[in-house]
Amino acid sequence: MPTTKPGARSSATEHRQSPPPAAIRVLVLEDNPADLELIRRALQHAKPGLFKVTAAGRLSQALDLLARAPFEAILADLRLPDSDGFETILKLRAQSPDVPLLVLTGVDDESIGLAAMQEGAQDFIFKGALGGQSLARAVRYAMERHRLEASLKQANERLERE
Repeated sequence: MPTTKPGARSSATEHRQSPPPAAIRVLVLEDNPADLELIRRALQHAKPGLFKVTAAGRLSQALDLLARAPFEAILADLRLPDSDGFETILKLRAQSPDVPLLVLTGVDDESIGLAAMQEGAQDFIFKGALGGQSLARAVRYAMERHRLEASLKQANERLERE
């Protein structure tokens, strides 16, 4: 058996792998169990372990979860038992303005998508086009767009103060 000098690092120690990145915490606001399962599977299929999904079936439940735990992204249906339409976006934005919001809908209407983005959503995704890689990519891209928007806003605020 090979020996090493005290304080010397063995080759096994030198080649340790870095820990895997933390899972992206996603809040999914969806009242339809079939759609929720479709979303879970799509995210899990993209890369197992990359996303940690927490589900809420009502806006009130989602707002409570957002107040108690941090999330990196929100996927939200606009038709819920206790909220409908853009009211959902406005309440989510008011509660968690620093969390990227992606709107999920069963209506494939680009004008609604543009209006949702004007109200504060980072993306608008038609449920009929959900796929593992595309949904995962949309979440990651929305997170990056949101980060860039926040950086731009901070830079503008600094410039205005000078």
